Amino acid sequence: MTRILLTLSFVFSLLACGTVKPDLRPPEGLSEHPSFAAPKAPGAKAYLEPPQILAMLEESKVMYRFREMTRTPEMKHDRLLAEAYPEKRKPLILPTVILRDGERHLVEFPVKPAAGAELVKGEAFFRQRNLDQAVVHYKRALSLQPDLYLAISHLGDCALFGGRPAEALGYYDRAIGINPWDFRTYFYRANTLAAMGRWKEAQDDFIEALARAPRRASVLNVLEQHRSRLGLRVHRELFWPKACARREGKEVAICVQKGVNAAPAWTAYGACKAIWLGEPAHRIAVAGSANLVYSNHEDRECFMNLLGMYKAMRERGHADAEPQLDRLWEIALAKHLDSFLVYEFITRISPHTVLLSGEEGIARMKEFIRRWVVVNAS
Repeated sequence: MTRILLTLSFVFSLLACGTVKPDLRPPEGLSEHPSFAAPKAPGAKAYLEPPQILAMLEESKVMYRFREMTRTPEMKHDRLLAEAYPEKRKPLILPTVILRDGERHLVEFPVKPAAGAELVKGEAFFRQRNLDQAVVHYKRALSLQPDLYLAISHLGDCALFGGRPAEALGYYDRAIGINPWDFRTYFYRANTLAAMGRWKEAQDDFIEALARAPRRASVLNVLEQHRSRLGLRVHRELFWPKACARREGKEVAICVQKGVNAAPAWTAYGACKAIWLGEPAHRIAVAGSANLVYSNHEDRECFMNLLGMYKAMRERGHADAEPQLDRLWEIALAKHLDSFLVYEFITRISPHTVLLSGEEGIARMKEFIRRWVVVNAS
């Protein structure tokens, strides 16, 4: 495919660097860094670097076309990410985790029909701010199902709105003790602690909630409202792509935003995404399957190309600083790339992924959030 090779070579060499051709290699040893290294299983294929990707595009029977990423609504970052990482599993209403045969399974928390009916009645009164009647029905639900954590949590809401925040905390603690997997109870407890001026404890609970429900708008909104009191900065968006790959009939388009800083790095990213879309043999060689399903190997390889190219360009004075790429570089070097992939991408596909990783996975996610999402303002 001479046309694509010439086009991409032109983009790599000229688009963002004037007439100076950048070194197309990532920094030495980058492919061996733990954040980017391919698995060491027998026969595993090393990740490709930009010159190898260009060669694959040229030799392929698939037609790859480079085109400009236009500034249309469908090219906004949230839509691009939704397209690249489509939801495969709907979020559960009352998520909980059970152990079966030594493995974790995500299920809906069981609710007895009669207890659920009382919850519904209680909610109707709660929305009318008739707290006394809401409490009556929530307690009836508990009498029918003593482990119904949602009824206990709702009693906490009634206590909070009734001006008894200390009592509300007791209810939330009980609910969390029964089902520690639902983000909402931590969120409610965090709001109660904030109302009491217990800011450090509130911050901890906001992060507990966000670890169980990454990118949750309601949690991020409240964190931003309280950021001055908490002394925090909130990074709502960690990645907004300036390149993508998509099928257009029998062809694969490599789209790069026009005039973007570090365009060769973004073109390398888009080209990497293109071979994962168009080359089943590459998916087999690296991920072990030709199926078009998510693989963290894809993102590891494509971020190695994006960040490696960007770093090389910065070191050679061929690109201006780009904050999101600088931050992602630091995330990778801190060995937090996998947590970033879960937070930003994998939970778009399967919202409760973190829950299935258990307490250790939640602890890793909290560490990631504290360092990169909800950070000290100082």
